Amino acid sequence: MFYEQLKREQECIAKQITSIEDKLVGMPEGKLICAKNREWYKWYVSDGKKKIYISSKNNAIAEKLAEKCYLLVELEELKNKKSILEKLETGYLKYSKETEQFWEKHPGIRQLLKLSKPNLSEELQEWANAEYKRNTGFPENLKFGTPWGEVFRSKSESMIAKSLRERGIPYRYECALKLGDETVYPDFTIRHPRTGRIYYYEHFGKMDDVGYTNRNLPKILSYTKHGIIPGIHLIMSFETQAEPLSMYTIESILSQYFE
Repeated sequence: MFYEQLKREQECIAKQITSIEDKLVGMPEGKLICAKNREWYKWYVSDGKKKIYISSKNNAIAEKLAEKCYLLVELEELKNKKSILEKLETGYLKYSKETEQFWEKHPGIRQLLKLSKPNLSEELQEWANAEYKRNTGFPENLKFGTPWGEVFRSKSESMIAKSLRERGIPYRYECALKLGDETVYPDFTIRHPRTGRIYYYEHFGKMDDVGYTNRNLPKILSYTKHGIIPGIHLIMSFETQAEPLSMYTIESILSQYFE
């Protein structure tokens, strides 16, 4: 997808900029000036006011200044590219949101199109109620029941599900998802109630457990590698024993995506 390619290019350029800036830290002060004398070149270093001749025995300094000169040009080019990509991303997201908000802006058109197009809410309800491949591992951990009959592995997951239901947001719990050769089971696979767009919600409930954190970091990286970008298609929440997940946090997160 275009947006994922755009984000990957931005990440690549950001790494290149950091690498060049690190190299420039150890470079000598001043600017290299090259002057040709018949078939030969002489090199000088300038501080902007005066220039000092670099003798042949100090060629190493001249070489470093030459490298610095090239790196500065490359750095400027990368920063310009970064600026262009950031503007492109801003514009892309702006118009994407306009598409999502189309129905709210044009209720008359929405009513007219419903005469000839399938009802999205019915389609999403069928999707939510249909059978799907679930995570069958460790069924003994499904301990947190709900008034509507679903069972979850944690209190926090049951709270998230409650908030989704109250907002009329269709979801599937621990539905299988292929990421390359790997199958993962996101906590929630969600459909946007107005657009049908798919989102994934992962709640990380033991962030004060180093082993738990180390096991889940590769999962986040795998999502990103396969075009499911945190903050865009991947919704995440976190908690520790000292800072448990609250309904306020859940509502705040969901409001960013579904209002």
